[in-house]
Parts: sequence; structure tokens; C-alpha cells
Amino acid sequence: MGDFLGGLGSKIYDKYGKEYAGWFMSMLTSPASIVSKSRQVRLDGTQGEYLLTVLATSIFLGATIGTMIPNRPPMQDRVVVFAVVSLLWLFLSLLVHFFCRMIGGKEEAQITVSLMTQNLAFVYVASNFLTLLITWVTLAYEPLRTDLEQRQFFKSPGDLLFVLQFLILLYLVPMTVSYAQGFRGFRWFMVAVFAACFAVLFGFPVFAQHSC
Repeated sequence: MGDFLGGLGSKIYDKYGKEYAGWFMSMLTSPASIVSKSRQVRLDGTQGEYLLTVLATSIFLGATIGTMIPNRPPMQDRVVVFAVVSLLWLFLSLLVHFFCRMIGGKEEAQITVSLMTQNLAFVYVASNFLTLLITWVTLAYEPLRTDLEQRQFFKSPGDLLFVLQFLILLYLVPMTVSYAQGFRGFRWFMVAVFAACFAVLFGFPVFAQHSC
């Protein structure tokens, strides 16, 4: 039985673990590189499996890291918030796609939504990890914690999480979606501003209720 479970675990890691690790490193070092991967899985019919691997693993990692961050809302509250934000993000992805088409983008909607979904998955893991790291550092270093608590968006882990998510998305969206659409210069920047403005519009009610 142990050999069977060990072999099964090894197969799952070889098939999905390595793929996720490669995806995460691509997002970390060269976000534009996932554009070609997204197009490839779209053409060979494995887009659903690819996105499911990315999303399921990111949710597991992000939620696990989030449980180690002190002073967060209960898990059930965060699950509800995550579900609502995910639905809003799908709507935002479509808005970003239509905006791109209005200013001359040629990429199809499925690729735009796929890239936006991958951006959210990466941000969920990265922002939780960075929040955990910063929180632990501030707990160990009193002067830094006192200084951050005096700043508007750093008074709690939820506030810090919201700021980090906004900043990472402000970088990732143009690096992926604008790149896929073939934008450069002013249009490249416009996509970032458009997505960031609507992300804040959708996310601020959650932030204001301290539900992060």
C-alpha cells in the first residue's frame, strides 16, 4: 500500500508538480513567456488541464501560507471573499479584453482570460508569502512594526496584502496581456492603468471591511 501511494505521489509530482514549478518560475522571472505557453495549450486542447493545475495548486499554497499569517479573518470568511473576488476577476478579465479590442488588440478572449487568471493565481501565492515574510520580520523588529503601523495601508496584514496584490498586478497585467495583444508604448501602459483602476474598484469594498 505504501509503495502504491508513494508511486502515485511521484507520478502526480512528475505530471503536475514540475509543471507548476516551471510555471511559477516563468511568472517570477519572465511573465511574458507564459503567453506562448497559453497559446500552445489553447491549440492542443489542454488549456483546461493546464489552468486547473495552476489554479488548484495556487489556491492550496496561498491558503496554506495564509493560515500562518497572524491577525487574519477566519478561514471560512476568507474562502467566501476568495470566491467573490474570483468571480469579479472573471468579469474584470472580460472588461480588460474588450478594452484591448477597443484600442486595437487582436488576441482572442480565451487567451486574455487565461492570462488574467494566471496573474491572479500568481498574485494570490506571492502576496500571501510576502505578507507572511514582512509580518514575521516586523514582529521580530519592534521599530519597524511601529513605523509601518503609522502608515495607512500597513496597519494590518490584510492592508499589506491588498497593497502587495495591487502592485504586483500593476506589473503583471501589462507584462502578459499587453504583450499578448502586441501593444507597445502608450497602449501598453493604458492596459495597466485600466486593469489597476477596476481591480481597486472591485477590491476596495473587501479591503474597507477588513475581510482580506
